Parts: sequence; structure tokens; C-alpha cells
Amino acid sequence: VTVTRLQTKNIIMIEATVG
Repeated sequence: VTVTRLQTKNIIMIEATVG
């Protein structure tokens, strides 16, 4: 379930980059 946490952080980072 560790991948879920990493995926969530990745999504947040992408969202922040997109704006």
C-alpha cells in the first residue's frame, strides 16, 4: 500500500505543476 502514498504525492505534484 506504500505505492498509494507515492502515487498521491505524485498526483499532487503534477497538479501543482499544471497550476
